[in-house]
Amino acid sequence: QAKGSPGGIIKHFSEIWNILDFLTVLFMVGFVFLLEYDTTDDTYIFIGVAGTLLLMLKSLSFLRGFESTGWLITVLTQNISDVRPFLIVMMVIILGSSVAFNLLLSKAVDDESGAMPYDGWWNSFFSVFLMSVLGDFNTDLFTQAGSAPSEFSKLICQLVFLFVVLFITVVALNALIALLGDSYAKVSELETANKSKERAELICEYMGVMRGSKRRDINRMSKFFHRLTQKSTNEKEEAPIDKILNVVSELMAKVNELTEKISKLEDAKAPKAAPGKPVAADTSSSDEEGDEE
Repeated sequence: QAKGSPGGIIKHFSEIWNILDFLTVLFMVGFVFLLEYDTTDDTYIFIGVAGTLLLMLKSLSFLRGFESTGWLITVLTQNISDVRPFLIVMMVIILGSSVAFNLLLSKAVDDESGAMPYDGWWNSFFSVFLMSVLGDFNTDLFTQAGSAPSEFSKLICQLVFLFVVLFITVVALNALIALLGDSYAKVSELETANKSKERAELICEYMGVMRGSKRRDINRMSKFFHRLTQKSTNEKEEAPIDKILNVVSELMAKVNELTEKISKLEDAKAPKAAPGKPVAADTSSSDEEGDEE
């Protein structure tokens, strides 16, 4: 498919959907191979999980060809593109906070589960993520802060907790909502164009896997086409009162035209007097009125 792509291999792999397609095939082939020949460890399970997730993402690309879902895929991809700087800032804040909690609560043990949620950098990072984003935390562990727990170390731990919750949950996540709203407005301005773009990209991908002769036949048959569209897609629909006024004005113009034609016909039917001879008046009606009197 990459070889038959119009832009070549480099152009083909510049699209995220094509990269997902390649990785999906690679992981699924590896999963089938390990499942058949090597099941001594859980490596094939991890590869199968990765291939399944990639296959799920790849399946979204097929929804680009439908009018109802193609625009939503564009919204999601635009949101991911716009929140990348925000995610970098969030990762820096969470990493710094996780180091602070790791120093304070590295020996803290949860009484219920017996786990040490802040032991090690990954456990600390995951616990801070749950605390700041999902609101899952246990403040009872703050009594075990420091190598020699005290009220001062507990206070320091509480202050770090307040900083993380207020800065990430209140400030950062509200900024994320505003950022996603701007991203949605940006895409909605070009909704029709984005739908056509996604459908055109999907068509190009399908044509890339066709034989060259078949593709040339399609290009030759679709060299010219006609499309009936509105005069302007940017024009707003007229209000009902404007439509009524337009109809009334058209009717008035037709009435005036018919009136002019009738007057011309009456002038043409009226008797014309010969030169030097007066037109005889019709006195029959006046004589009858005299007899009645």
